[in-house]
Amino acid sequence: MANRLSYSDLLKYMEIVLDMEKNVYIEEQTWKYLNNQANNLGIKKIYKEPKKSNVDTSGCGSFIGCGTVMGIAATGLTVLHSTCTSSCLAPLEEGFWNKPITIGVSVFLICLVIILIMFLAEKKDKDNQYEQDMKKYKKNMENDRVRVERELKQKRYIQTQCNTLAQMYQKSRNALDTIYSYDILEMKYRNIVAVSSIYEYLKYDRTRSLQRVGSDEGAYNMFETEMRLNKIITNTDVIIKKLDKIMENQRELAYTMRNAQNSINTLINSTNQIQGSLDTLNTGVELSNYQLRQANNELRYMNFMNTLRFYI
Repeated sequence: MANRLSYSDLLKYMEIVLDMEKNVYIEEQTWKYLNNQANNLGIKKIYKEPKKSNVDTSGCGSFIGCGTVMGIAATGLTVLHSTCTSSCLAPLEEGFWNKPITIGVSVFLICLVIILIMFLAEKKDKDNQYEQDMKKYKKNMENDRVRVERELKQKRYIQTQCNTLAQMYQKSRNALDTIYSYDILEMKYRNIVAVSSIYEYLKYDRTRSLQRVGSDEGAYNMFETEMRLNKIITNTDVIIKKLDKIMENQRELAYTMRNAQNSINTLINSTNQIQGSLDTLNTGVELSNYQLRQANNELRYMNFMNTLRFYI
């Protein structure tokens, strides 16, 4: 059937199909990106509330032990003094026997004072640290509350844009299916990679037909040959990363995908842009303009297809 079309009509048809494939790709990829972005907005962070640390008293044992030993030693010497009757110890009665008691009690009391000082100092440090941790915790909680509130506004707006894009995608997909339903292009070639290659063959006059006609190999055969020679990259993710490389054998696809990526970036950036305050979100001018252009283009395309009914 396609061979009944004139070369100019076939070229125009392939140009239309390529543009519609590009728009379906733009709308689908933009929707995926924004939908994923919306799903990651407005999620609260989990902050662990700080707890007061208990004062570590394990180091106090050595001081208590020291004081206890000294107290026991002083007590023992006192008992020994009270039971000793030797005259050789008498001269030391006033000077020597009273000192152990004084030293033992003093050391014990000093140890207790040191323990108390250490305890109070550490408790103060722990309390100060807890107070700082609580201030930081409350500040983080408040900052996160403000962020979540702001992101929820963005999320609602982006979801609205996603709904619009989903409707546009379905409409564009239906229009493309209608264009394909004329059966000008065989089913296996109804994708952006094959369409762009076939359009390129026709545009640069490498062929003037889809199928072989006389000495004209035809676009289908040319595409299959390049596929066998691995000159055609079909994975769109790889294509996006290697636009400069595919320019050698898939020029129109490279132009199309670069244009599509620019449109996707423009739509994403305009959706994420916040003008003025948080309450004054971008009203989706870029998406509205894009939607209007698509509606006008699809109307023109359908009018053109209606003129082909006579030949098909």
